[in-house]
Formats: sequence, structure tokens, C-alpha cells
Amino acid sequence: MVDPDKAREIRDQLRLDNERLIQEMRDDSIHFLSPRGDQIDFSDPILADLGFKGITFEMDPRNRRDTIVSLNVGNFTYQAVLDEYFALRETGPEGRSVVLPDDGELLRNILLSHLHAIRCTDTVKDTEAALPGESGERSFRGRRAHRRILAEGYSPTRAQILLILRDYDIDLNRWNEERARQGKERRVTYVKESEADTNQGAPVRSVAPQATNKLRAILTAT
Repeated sequence: MVDPDKAREIRDQLRLDNERLIQEMRDDSIHFLSPRGDQIDFSDPILADLGFKGITFEMDPRNRRDTIVSLNVGNFTYQAVLDEYFALRETGPEGRSVVLPDDGELLRNILLSHLHAIRCTDTVKDTEAALPGESGERSFRGRRAHRRILAEGYSPTRAQILLILRDYDIDLNRWNEERARQGKERRVTYVKESEADTNQGAPVRSVAPQATNKLRAILTAT
């Protein structure tokens, strides 16, 4: 039986880490999801022991600032929707929604930590079939869509403003206005993705071995 005090401590630590992940994604997101989605296969033995196999992130076609999350647990796939502020705004089809019981902070941490790995780090490794002469595990093939901070005094072009609106439903002018309100003088622009292969349709398949470092530390602390 789990010590109630210990369980409460773990839940509080996960809640704080979830707040950190959300804040960093709101303030410091660099990369965008692939237009064809991102599938991450879990490599952490702790997640495997809990029955979690992997997670897929896809832009919601109704509002591409929102993210459809599909979590593979055992033989089932459960869905949730993270809104643009990374809150669970809406759940998936009946019988397949992510339910947040007392261990809801754990589930939120699994969702948020892997999305954070995509959006805020360069640690996600592509595991799709290698091209001739390549190893089977490498960084995102080609160039993932990302933001770029411009030199002082420069602004994004009209073409870049229209591209990010078309690809991700993001208003780049509003984004830069928000940065200015935060005291950030340099504006950002949008750099479109460029893939070196033609494997369209299926999500980009990856692993993110460092995504669960904090989660593992919280769960295994004595």
C-alpha cells in the first residue's frame, strides 16, 4: 500500500513540474509539430511498467493551435485535446477519453513532458527507416518548422506572416505584440519545415529518452 503522505508529495511535485513545463512552452517554444503529426514511442522502463507504450501529437484541424493527443496504454488508445495554452480543454470520443483521477498529475506530466521535448528541446530522435548511409536513429530528418529570433530592428516578412497563419493558425503579428508587452525588443519570424524524404501521411516516428528525466526522478526518490 502506498503511503498517503508520500503519494501526496509525489502529486505535489508533479503538479509543480507540470506548471514549469507549461510556462516554458508558453514562453520559450522553438519548434512546431510536424504537419503530419509526431508519434513518440516510449523508451522509459518506468512508463513500460505502468503500461504506457507511446503518444501521438497532431494539430486539431478545427484549430491548429490546439493539439490532439493520443496516448497508447495497453491495448487501448485514449485521446485528449490540449488547447493553445496547454490545458486539457476537451476530451476525445466517448470511451476513449483520458480520465484524470487522483493520479491525473502523472498523466498530465506524461503528455506535457513529451510535447515539451518536441517544442523546447533538440533531444527528440527520429526513428523512421534510415536513408542509405544513415544510422537508424537521428534528429528530425531535414528541418523542423521553428521560430527564429530576428536581429534588432528587423520584422518578419509578409510571406512569413501568411505562411505561419496558413500552416499553424498563428497570428505572427499578435505573437510579436505579446513579446513587446513582455519587454522583448527583438521580434520573431517563422521558418517553414523542410523534409528530406517523401514519407507523407504517417506521423514522424521518434523517441524522446530525456523527456521523462524529471518524472523518473520524482517517482524514484526515496
